[in-house]
Amino acid sequence: MIRSALALLPLLLAGHAEARAAPPPSHRSEQQQRLKDWALSRCVAIAFEGEAAGADATRTAGALLERGDYGIETYDAIDRLVRAQLAKPYGGSVPGSYSLLQCLDLYHGSTLDRAVRAARHGAAQ
Repeated sequence: MIRSALALLPLLLAGHAEARAAPPPSHRSEQQQRLKDWALSRCVAIAFEGEAAGADATRTAGALLERGDYGIETYDAIDRLVRAQLAKPYGGSVPGSYSLLQCLDLYHGSTLDRAVRAARHGAAQ
């Protein structure tokens, strides 16, 4: 019985070392969600620049960037998506700006989801 347990020990230790080498799936999904939240915050910051909501969103985006572990090139790519989304013409039955709707559509859309999934996780900033 002890011999069997000792024989399995190297396999268990190798598996443990391998598990520590890569971040757990929950860490990756947490970072992906944080990146999506950054995109939403960045979108609101740009859309409402010069207003209290824009300033708050700018600070929030900064805090999320500090907590993230993607490289700056990832944030640059997402920023381009944000700006492209805000450049699209939006309207509705009530005249006025629909900037927040543009940001929400980006946040819930497949374009951002694809960009987040494709982002290199864990790149140095």
